[in-house]
Amino acid sequence: MRISATTLALVLLATPAASQRPAISPRLASLLAQDTTFAVWAFLRPGVSLENGRTLVTAAGARVRTTSRWLHAVSATVDRSA
Repeated sequence: MRISATTLALVLLATPAASQRPAISPRLASLLAQDTTFAVWAFLRPGVSLENGRTLVTAAGARVRTTSRWLHAVSATVDRSA
């Protein structure tokens, strides 16, 4: 399975790369192989501001859909080509 840089950046957004490996569910992995656009949630660590999360998601090539203060997360739409 090949994962785009954008997908990897979104998975790593809330997880320090040095301490944990990104985990992608088997269902998501199969959808990544089929769909060209998909929606994801990036759950941020408490020390990361929502605004910084939005900036990182946008910089990774995704389009921010919404942010949630309650979930402390950013929802984005990602093109497979990004």
